[in-house]
Amino acid sequence: MTQPNPFAQAVAPPAEQPAPPASAAAPNPYQQAAPVAPAAQGNPFAATVPQAGPVAQTYAQQQTQYAQPAPNGYYAQAAPAQQYAPPAQQPPAAPPAALDPSMLRGAPAPVVGEGRGAKLAHMYGRLVLVFPLSITRKPRNPQFISPEQRQRGDLEQDQVTATFVVLDDGSGGMQPIRFGGDPSAFPPVPDTESAPLPYVRKGMWVTQSRVISQLRDFLPAAPGQPGGVVCGRMVKTGPQRNDPWYITTATPQELGLAEVYMQLVAAGTYPHPLA
Repeated sequence: MTQPNPFAQAVAPPAEQPAPPASAAAPNPYQQAAPVAPAAQGNPFAATVPQAGPVAQTYAQQQTQYAQPAPNGYYAQAAPAQQYAPPAQQPPAAPPAALDPSMLRGAPAPVVGEGRGAKLAHMYGRLVLVFPLSITRKPRNPQFISPEQRQRGDLEQDQVTATFVVLDDGSGGMQPIRFGGDPSAFPPVPDTESAPLPYVRKGMWVTQSRVISQLRDFLPAAPGQPGGVVCGRMVKTGPQRNDPWYITTATPQELGLAEVYMQLVAAGTYPHPLA
């Protein structure tokens, strides 16, 4: 419903309108302060403003309660506006701690995780060196959450970031490693890229719980400190997509191949995998 214009009394009524009855309330004391629109220009809101009636008269009566004419002919002074209470005084903030130059350190190299490169499925059966770098918690993939896990609120899992070095092809040779597809998909997605050995896969994310249990004790004690290295072959407990992955225990011959690689890195033949 259209609200009545509270300033309707301030507009001079047309000449043909009858004068208000004598019993009407006292005139609005602000009426004289409002300018009267020229006769040639009508009120732009006239189409939506109702004529003075009982509602407008009632509003005029309410206004007279705030400013009734004084006995001496002067208008009564309007009541001062209500003041808000001043805001409470806040205690002064504590001064910042003194800067300690001995705590200054250079920024470490960023750990780039899960970029393009080989996945665990591409490393199946191959001899690898694994350098665990860090561990964190992350939400589980919704499609791999079991009803039991969802019921008990087990919706997160550990995630290790590690660098992998592939040392052989898993068949006694040094054939390049292929990747870019998804050999574990059904049907498998063909690979599109290849790289010679030794192949370094930096900043790879590992969420396989058994692999993480094998790497946890070799994580760096603190950021920037060196961690351990694990040697073995990447295998699975079964052929299904969700069968667990783990790393076999390296044989003396496999450890010998890993030592040769590390000696070549120390001699500068191959770049450092963590550089």
